[in-house]
Amino acid sequence: MKSHGITQVEEGARIRYRQNIFEIPEHGRFKVSVPLVESLIYRVHEGMAVTVKLPGYDDVNVSGKISLISRYPRVRSKYTPGLKDYWIDVELLPTVAKRHLLTPKADLIVSMVLSETEDVLQISRKAVTGIGGHNFVYVFNGRELVPRKVELGEANDLSVCVEKGLSVGEQLVTAMTPQQELALRRTLTSDLCESE
Repeated sequence: MKSHGITQVEEGARIRYRQNIFEIPEHGRFKVSVPLVESLIYRVHEGMAVTVKLPGYDDVNVSGKISLISRYPRVRSKYTPGLKDYWIDVELLPTVAKRHLLTPKADLIVSMVLSETEDVLQISRKAVTGIGGHNFVYVFNGRELVPRKVELGEANDLSVCVEKGLSVGEQLVTAMTPQQELALRRTLTSDLCESE
């Protein structure tokens, strides 16, 4: 049985060499374990600073640092065998005033900066359409939707950085009817075939 990435050992079961059987809580120290998808693991390191939020206390931030990164990734779920995560231990460093807010088994939100870029244009991933190995956004010019080829940079689950092809202030479409999207894709595919 697994819980939060920690394997619980049943009585009489075999264990592997150096497997953790139990943990003794250390009074005065706080830790939380979080998963990070394996494609991003090269961006973190032990000692890296993180910020932790407590649900229900939106204006309270607790400082922390990465204290341990698992040596091997684990499959996220038997239903998604291709997705693997590294489990990261984060040591919390609360002030005396914030210690009483932390309780055992509490749910926390851990934030860490994996990349920083200055003066970059960031848009919703929903605004980007990929066709024939190229990325496009649909810009509204005041009368109609016009496809625009863009070059993309860093991305996360929600947004992506645009390196070329778009200017600040332009209006993008992030949601279209299926009919609009199909019509624009056909036009764009036809234009791409003619230009190649």
